Amino acid sequence: MKTQAQALQRAADHFRAYEKGAMGNDSFTELAEMCEEVIAARPYQQRIRKWMLDCFGPTVGQDETTRADRFLEEVFELLQAMGYDFGRIAEVQSYVAGRPVGEKSSEVGGVLVTLFGLCCALEIDAGAAAEAEYERISTPEVMARVRAKQASKPFGSPVP
Repeated sequence: MKTQAQALQRAADHFRAYEKGAMGNDSFTELAEMCEEVIAARPYQQRIRKWMLDCFGPTVGQDETTRADRFLEEVFELLQAMGYDFGRIAEVQSYVAGRPVGEKSSEVGGVLVTLFGLCCALEIDAGAAAEAEYERISTPEVMARVRAKQASKPFGSPVP
């Protein structure tokens, strides 16, 4: 996928060529397609924020504890898929609990670095996996299932 900057540059170059008379009238269709590329290329986090708000609304979509529960669930599902020994979790949890509390932004950076490092070890393209998952969860059928599952949970519960 093109970055937003690449898509914007392509659209700007195309429009400049049109203004100079170097393009025909059908180039408006092409320019519209380029604008769609710009929208599709907007940063991943912005697309996820919109998806969460569309799917859950602001209360659940922006609740830190709920988002942390879902993150932890996904981590456990990845570990399960890898065949990870869940018996190791208590030891890691105890180790972390005994250390000073970090700064959220720095810890997010650490999560992303270690996730990308794990993806390297697993020989998985993290960006491609993220885009494929976004495409999957953005279908109306999946969004309906996610909404229904969320509606069946009491607010604040970490599990259905």
